[in-house]
Amino acid sequence: MADALTRFHNRYAGASHEVFGRATRDDGRSSYAWLADHAPPGRILDLACGDGALAEQVVVRGRAVEGLDRNAAELACARERLPGVALHEGDARDLPFPDGSFDGVLSHMALMLIPDGDRVAAEIRRVCQPGGTVAGVVGDGLDRENPLVMDVMPAMHTVLDEADLRIDYPHERWTVEDLARRFPGAAIAEERFRIAQAVPLESFDRFLGLHFYGFGLLEGAFRETADAIARDIGARHAVDGAVRWSGLVRGFTAVLP
Repeated sequence: MADALTRFHNRYAGASHEVFGRATRDDGRSSYAWLADHAPPGRILDLACGDGALAEQVVVRGRAVEGLDRNAAELACARERLPGVALHEGDARDLPFPDGSFDGVLSHMALMLIPDGDRVAAEIRRVCQPGGTVAGVVGDGLDRENPLVMDVMPAMHTVLDEADLRIDYPHERWTVEDLARRFPGAAIAEERFRIAQAVPLESFDRFLGLHFYGFGLLEGAFRETADAIARDIGARHAVDGAVRWSGLVRGFTAVLP
């Protein structure tokens, strides 16, 4: 899994913002904006910051922010986006910060991909001040109410099987029950929501390659097949030259005691 993630992010640094930056909730906010709106006053850590899209939103809201990510290519993108912001290369399971360094720790679409969630949570607790806020956005499955999604995904998984390219995700869910166990005494809240966007049909194949690690790592004839499937199914669902893609996510906050 770690090697697959590294290969993907080396190949597509900045992909996360390209995929999620234009997807919005019913209230018009992106999942980045929703999360940044939960940043408390003070010093914020953007954990698994990627290309810095979340950190940028936090800066806009007047917070001091630092970022940490394990991927050097993503951090290079973040440094271009956020000159002057402290960005660190490191592991979420062994944070290079003193105890109580931050008033809040935020993470966007990453915690479910990091193995050993208990260890990650222990490190978050260690570096976050008492009374600080831990907030995250994680994936919550396919939008089964979207016909496009339900047409594309089985066809694409057939290609992944033929290419023998299935990725073993850690499946760290970060449920309310997980949060209560990992952050004892914290005030916990959760919100489930859908994010959606119009994707130009001409770039739908690229979009899927950026959205899903397995699709993005397909090569040669397998990638050509996947792209052809995307174009064919996309054309059947397109309206005015675009398709409507949507996904389900969960946002959570935990205010530490």
